[in-house]
Amino acid sequence: MEALDKVAAATERNRSWVIARAVKEYLQNEGDEIIETAEGVAALARGEGVPFAVVMAEADLIIEKENGKRKTR
Repeated sequence: MEALDKVAAATERNRSWVIARAVKEYLQNEGDEIIETAEGVAALARGEGVPFAVVMAEADLIIEKENGKRKTR
C-alpha cells in the first residue's frame, strides 16, 4: 500500500487510477499470453493439434535442406 500511495502521489492520481493502470498493463502484457496458452490447451484437448513426431519430422527436413544449401556454397 505504501508503494501504491507513493506512485499515486507522484503522478497526482488516486489509488484507484494507479491500480486500474497496473491491471491494464498486466492484461496487455501477460494476460494475452495466458489467454492464448489456455486456448491452445483447449484446442489440443479437442484434438486440434499436430503430433510431436510430425512437427519434428518437418523440422528435420528444414534442417536438412538448410544444411544442403550450406554445402553447395
